[in-house]
Amino acid sequence: MLNKILLTNIQSTPDTLSAMTADPFEEPSNYKGWIYPLRYLLALRYQKTKQKVLEWFRYNKIYPIPEAEYADALIQQLSGKRAYQTTQKAKSPLFAIGFKAAWLYPLLLAGLLFAGYNINNWYQLRRIENVLANHLPYFSDLLHRKLLLKHNGNKRQVEKLDTAIEKEQKKILSDLPERNGIREIMATQMAKLKDSATSSEDIMLGFKAVNTLFDKQGLPFYLTPKSFSMPCSSLIDAPVEQMMMIKKMEELMSGGKPELCRTTMMTVYRVDERKQLYYSENNKKTELPLFRVKRVDKVPAIDSALGLTFKDRGIGSIILLDRIKNFGEESVLPALTFQGRSYIIPYWMQGYYEIEEAVTKAYKKDLFQLFPSKTERIKVKTVIKKIIKNKNRMQNAKMQQTLQRPNDNTDTSLFGGNFDAISVLLGKQNPKKKKQVVLTLDNDSKKMLLKLNDILLPSIEYHEAYHQIDKKNWKQPAWVKEVFKDKLSENGIDHTMEELGAYLSQLANTKQGQNIWLSKLLIFSLNPMTKGQAEYYASSIIFNALEDLDTGKEVKASYIGSVDKKTEIFRKLINYTPNEIRALAKRAYEVLFERDVPVLKAK
Repeated sequence: MLNKILLTNIQSTPDTLSAMTADPFEEPSNYKGWIYPLRYLLALRYQKTKQKVLEWFRYNKIYPIPEAEYADALIQQLSGKRAYQTTQKAKSPLFAIGFKAAWLYPLLLAGLLFAGYNINNWYQLRRIENVLANHLPYFSDLLHRKLLLKHNGNKRQVEKLDTAIEKEQKKILSDLPERNGIREIMATQMAKLKDSATSSEDIMLGFKAVNTLFDKQGLPFYLTPKSFSMPCSSLIDAPVEQMMMIKKMEELMSGGKPELCRTTMMTVYRVDERKQLYYSENNKKTELPLFRVKRVDKVPAIDSALGLTFKDRGIGSIILLDRIKNFGEESVLPALTFQGRSYIIPYWMQGYYEIEEAVTKAYKKDLFQLFPSKTERIKVKTVIKKIIKNKNRMQNAKMQQTLQRPNDNTDTSLFGGNFDAISVLLGKQNPKKKKQVVLTLDNDSKKMLLKLNDILLPSIEYHEAYHQIDKKNWKQPAWVKEVFKDKLSENGIDHTMEELGAYLSQLANTKQGQNIWLSKLLIFSLNPMTKGQAEYYASSIIFNALEDLDTGKEVKASYIGSVDKKTEIFRKLINYTPNEIRALAKRAYEVLFERDVPVLKAK
């Protein structure tokens, strides 16, 4: 193959050959149009062939060498019509160690082509990641700026932004591959983002199509638009008195239904691993995709959840690896140290020492099973103490627990849910304080801390996969309407039942770590910021149902219970074995939902 390429190049420019001096064919740069590794192979093959031909001329005492005869001899050598060899063959070092050149070069070439293919794929993925992680969120930010300027009458700045938006859109589309309609579908969704008449629902469904295509083509990215709506008048930059007057006029003129403006923030995740669980019902097997992801954009907002499921408006569920890692390091593992106990509970629980002690005991019980060796626990404590020294990080983690709100995933909530309400403020340094030193851990410490993921990930994936199950044909239990009468809307009831089922089935199917999730449920049931929300009702019903089953009473769905009563139930439950908790949760699900716990399998 190499000889044929050389022969074609030489025959096209035979005048450049030189026997007595170096010629262009000895340089890799002469072989333009070929990949770099192949250029060097061609140059080396040419030098080797030239050496053989020159050696033949010297052996036959022909000097100086005629250029025409040299060119003819070189062409014949490359074409295989004649072999110009001396009686004594020069042994190649490769032959001396047992290699055969006829085998080596094809293998070497195949290896180089394979390496080149992988390098090219890596480069293309890095290019796509750069445009999605950096330029797509910036594009959505430009659209938001335009919305603000438009409602403040700044036409000149709006025109400038229109130019910047078009430029950014062209940049994004040009860096995306054209194959399989990837560029085309992105162009369609970016046009929807620009169109103020497009609803949040349409935007979500549009990017569902994008993520579905990415999944089919093996592109490891997941895009989520976070949309929220607000009265357009709130975008006007005016003094407080004028804003109050505008709002009153707006209410009178619109009959209490002001014009809403929609804005969208794009967030981008890289898929580390694509998994799936399967659910079977009525002889129909359904795949429930699970994407383990990490945030790659630089949007200054923090995901509040550990996993997200968008149901009909998204493909599968995303499992947020960074959030899960931080949750383990900041809200669970500190329970092993005396100094860290105060960080595992929200600020509003400060002073509730019985609750703090109970949650600490619950976490320790699960962590002692995870780290059975005392030596290993000492190592973990040492690492956690280093993490605790980063006061800014730990205070932010505690604030996130304190301000954690349920995910209602609606377009009217701030950032469409899933983001903390003031998460944009978290992580910012006080300029008067010294900058916190970033903690760096060795690989052994990182691996040791990540062992907690062995407990957390399967349980979270089961929870999110449960949300994907189509429950349209499920019969609503008789107690639901009576218990939630005048308390929740239809959407609120659906959301509450979703969380109730997800947490019970999670407890029923989790082999380890039940105490971690019981602790999380306790915080939900006592958190004044979640009172009246789905997580509050679901967690409270779970504790009451488990208590009824444990004491042999008839289960009556109820969310009513004092702080002391819920804490008492929790303290009793954490003394049970994982199998006992699984059995109680299974029975509670069957009684409350009047059906078996869904079985989700990996295959």
